[in-house]
Amino acid sequence: MNVKSGFSLIEILVALLAGALVSLMSYEYFKDTSAIKNKIIAKIDLDASQMIAINTLRLDLMQSVSYQMKDLNGKLTNSVFMGNSGENIMKFVAMATNDHLNKFSNLRRVIYKLENNSLVRTTTLANNENFIIDKRILLNDLSNVDITFGNTLNQNLSQWPSSNNTIFTYPKFIFLRFEYNNQEFALILSNFRE
Repeated sequence: MNVKSGFSLIEILVALLAGALVSLMSYEYFKDTSAIKNKIIAKIDLDASQMIAINTLRLDLMQSVSYQMKDLNGKLTNSVFMGNSGENIMKFVAMATNDHLNKFSNLRRVIYKLENNSLVRTTTLANNENFIIDKRILLNDLSNVDITFGNTLNQNLSQWPSSNNTIFTYPKFIFLRFEYNNQEFALILSNFRE
């Protein structure tokens, strides 16, 4: 008696169908996993950009010094800190600890501006705003930016210096509100001076 061993055509077709279904489900699973991974990486990048911008601003304020600034014509101003003056959000002088230009002092004028819905940080020489050392965009796609200043938590002055304070002072508190990545943020900053 001859017994033939092997698979019938139906058994082979069922096995191919099962393999195709497993392959299709695996493809969908990996496609969904890849899409979720890309969304998470994009969210992490946005959050990191925001944290870098906030930490840069905080570090600049901690390194700030009471230095009487000069205007664009080289004349002394009566301010060590200017807030919401012209197109600038903030302008002050800070000690640059990461700058090793041997030709110049480590004092840097730090200027924060809003340009095309972006927060831009510019550093110049302390007495020459025309000599730009560094200019970079810290955050893109900001909206509803509001910055106020005060010496108490209840004081919200739209400009600094104002008639309510002495001109050679920093505000004790800087209140910054903005929308970024469809989320609202509110920060209270200080330069830690009395």
